[in-house]
Amino acid sequence: LPNALLIAAILILEVVVSIGGSGTIEHPADPGKPPFPSIFALPLLMEVEQRVGAQRRTFPQCRWGCPAKKLTTITGVADQTTMDEFVSRKCNHKKHDAELAGVAESGLFRTRIAQACPQPMCRQLALAHVRWMLRQGPRAGSTSLSSRLVLEAISQFRADRAKALP
Repeated sequence: LPNALLIAAILILEVVVSIGGSGTIEHPADPGKPPFPSIFALPLLMEVEQRVGAQRRTFPQCRWGCPAKKLTTITGVADQTTMDEFVSRKCNHKKHDAELAGVAESGLFRTRIAQACPQPMCRQLALAHVRWMLRQGPRAGSTSLSSRLVLEAISQFRADRAKALP
């Protein structure tokens, strides 16, 4: 199911952007070395990024309210100036308040504290989408069109998946 949800999110991103909307996907940054997997190495995501003109931005969440560095990547289409603010804030910390490796004394994984994106980061991302939409202006019928295209994309994905299964 997680793979199906990711594929649906990628297809929704493509549909929304292809009809003039903005859309982004956020995920931990690609560590760039085995054995760590990354959604940013998926051929489907790379193809969609190319088709819609998506831009990737990788940045440390510590500059946006996270107690640890946590490198994150956002890909998609939104107001470029607002999105560029993410990468303009470089980590300048000598030490972070939290470590994201291992298990804490409580028995919980230390990564749990960085599970949700910090509010300042969410606000900046929302601002990037709002500015994009304000610049694009209203589009007559875009809601019904995007709904239809998303449903068609999901149906096509299900059909392709059914064919691929033995």
